[in-house]
Amino acid sequence: MDTFGEKRRAALEAHFTTDPDSISKPIITSLNGENSWLYSIPIPCDEKARGARHYFHIAVDPWLVGDLTMISGWFMTIPQPCQPAARDGAAVEAMAREIDALAASAAGDADTPDDGQERSPLGAIALTLELSDHANEPTLRTFDPSIPVVACDANTHALVKGWGHFNTIVTTPEVNSPDGLDGGGGGWPRLETSPPGALPSWLSVVRLAGAWICSGSMVAWRTSAAQGDAPRRDSILNFPHGFGPREPAAEALARAASGPGGSGGVSVAAMLHPLKENYQLWMQHTEGVEAGLALERALRPRVWVRAHDGALHYSGLFPRATMLRDRVRSLESGLEAEAAREGRPGRRPNFADVGNGEALVVT
Repeated sequence: MDTFGEKRRAALEAHFTTDPDSISKPIITSLNGENSWLYSIPIPCDEKARGARHYFHIAVDPWLVGDLTMISGWFMTIPQPCQPAARDGAAVEAMAREIDALAASAAGDADTPDDGQERSPLGAIALTLELSDHANEPTLRTFDPSIPVVACDANTHALVKGWGHFNTIVTTPEVNSPDGLDGGGGGWPRLETSPPGALPSWLSVVRLAGAWICSGSMVAWRTSAAQGDAPRRDSILNFPHGFGPREPAAEALARAASGPGGSGGVSVAAMLHPLKENYQLWMQHTEGVEAGLALERALRPRVWVRAHDGALHYSGLFPRATMLRDRVRSLESGLEAEAAREGRPGRRPNFADVGNGEALVVT
């Protein structure tokens, strides 16, 4: 087993052998140390078939094969910031099967979930944006065509459909207004009924509309309820290029996060958001640490995960003509700016840097 795998397995073994409630916790695994993830979502107890898996696995924005080129190498090239821990779809499936086996052992299952290695353990592939570091064709062609692809906008849907590789491609609903997560009767019907046919009824993916590439996604799921308690919802938010805290979807998230989980609200297990900012000419192109802090204050995620924050090298005509560049920021610089603006220091978030190939259990 490689170094990535050894470190990850040791952390997961420690979790599953020491936490009596281990199989109810979501797990986030970094596939490339940058913007690609494996979400392992705990399946509610009442939805599990006997001998079935304890987790529903979603590959998110897998960019695992090769460098990026826009139009041609002379126009723009972005190399991989590091060698991905997962090289292809099969490697991602191996990570998912490892989690399945450890969870089955922790639960005392007589048998490890086994489908003869023929059926993929991945329940879905979620694509946040149409850009090639999110919807990466060479990478996605290494995945099993039977895995449903959940595209977060129509352009991404059309792009992936044009490849003719995947059997099932659906588009998520979009949240673009402050009441976009409100549901009649105290529920979230928009989430629980769509996208139809691709996801189980207890889990949903929605697009969080922002300014072009500063859009995001939310994976929300119903958790197992203790006896006598109402079911609750939990979620993972992914903002690979940051997200404006004044966007209507941000207000919708804040309203949902402040409500009780059993009556239309949702808790935020993790928020994936960068620290750095990207600029073209004199204009800021993406959101960084200060926007992330504002969102963290409003949404109170249990952990903020550093995401899509590597020092990318841009080469070619387009980066030179537009002065495309990253401005590296730190959490400390954001806290200092916040303190200067507010006149007092703010609370330090629970911040995590999940390394390439590492797994984070969200408690």
